[in-house]
This record gives sequence, structure tokens and C-alpha cells, in this order.
Amino acid sequence: MLKRITYLEKLQSLSFSEFSEHWAGPHARIAKELPGLACYLQNHIKQVAGTGAEADEFQIDGIVELWFREPGAFSAASQSQLADRLVEDEQKFLSGLTGGAVVSEEPHEPWFHKLWILGQWREDQGGMEEPLRAWVNTACASIGGLLGTNVNILEPHGDLLTRELLRVDPKIPQIAIALGFSTSSDAESALATLHEELEQQDLMRDIRLLMGVEKIVVAPELSA
Repeated sequence: MLKRITYLEKLQSLSFSEFSEHWAGPHARIAKELPGLACYLQNHIKQVAGTGAEADEFQIDGIVELWFREPGAFSAASQSQLADRLVEDEQKFLSGLTGGAVVSEEPHEPWFHKLWILGQWREDQGGMEEPLRAWVNTACASIGGLLGTNVNILEPHGDLLTRELLRVDPKIPQIAIALGFSTSSDAESALATLHEELEQQDLMRDIRLLMGVEKIVVAPELSA
């Protein structure tokens, strides 16, 4: 399956609750009808940690995970009439949007709470997927309550999804690692544990840690 991740920045005039309600409600009802869509997960970001953000930095309030059944399904979906309705609706709750195709894994069982590690490759480490996955396995070995991990690597030569009327993240994460938990307390404990591990690693830079709640719009098609 093909996977895409999109990062959303809410309208400043909206509270987070208003943003979240519109995204999970009217917008999701349109998006879940996209042709070829196999799984659609929303991640509503509740807490951000890591490097200090600049005043004008793209603020990530939501992370979209989309899986499509066939390689050409996203292209077909983006040219459908539903896509036009999505673009129109985005003006009601977003100020920014940037997304791209990622190398990832198949959809997973529900993870109701997630800790996201977002970053860029260090200049001499680009494309080091296997060492990165090995680091994730080692760093997460002692984390309690962990349901699973999902490593997403941005396709380096893929076309980015942007909108003419919305802000673009000039530093879209090249690496997005999701850790899944059943409770928010387990996710918070993992956040404290990972700070030290992240300081010692030499694969990523410009790291941002985000905690969010997963909402399922289109349930994943899981292998037996």
C-alpha cells in the first residue's frame, strides 16, 4: 500500500477544540469517501516538546495518515470532485498544510495515544533507514506500555502536497516516528525516557516531540 502523511496548522482564530471538532466532523465525512482509500487516521496534537519554535515556524496541530490500496490511487483521488470539496473546506479550519509520500509499514491496530518524533536527517546520514530502525528498537526497548512503533521516511524525490492559499512548512519532516500507547500516562512516561536517548543519537537533527490522540476515520484493513 502507498502511504502519505500530511501536517496541518490550524487557523489562529480557532481554538484547538474548534479545530479538532471540524477536522474530525465535517472534514472527515468528506475525506473518508476518497476513492482507493484503505485507512485514514487523524492525530490531534495535544502537546509539543523538543527544540524551541520560532514565532513564525509552522505549528503542527494535526497529522494525517492515509493509506491507499494502489500506487495510482492517490493521484486519482486528488483529481476527484471530492478533492475539490476538501480544498474548499480546508479554508474553514486550516492556515497551513504540507504533506508527502512516505516509506512506511502497513496499517496497525488502533493506538489511541501516540508520541511522535519528527526530524531531519543529519547532513551525513540521509538515507540511513536501517540504522534508524535499529536505533528505534534499542531506544524503545525499555519503554513500558508500548503497543508498537511506525517509522515513516519521506520520499526524497516525491511531490509535496501543498495548497495555494495555505502556509507551507519549509522544513517538512524527513523522518516521522510514531510510538503507540493505550493511555496518555504511558505516552508521557515515554516522552521523559526518550529525551536522553535523543540527545545521544547522531542520525537526526531539528527534532520535535509531539503527543497526540489518534482518531480513526477509515478503519485499517489488517492482515489476518
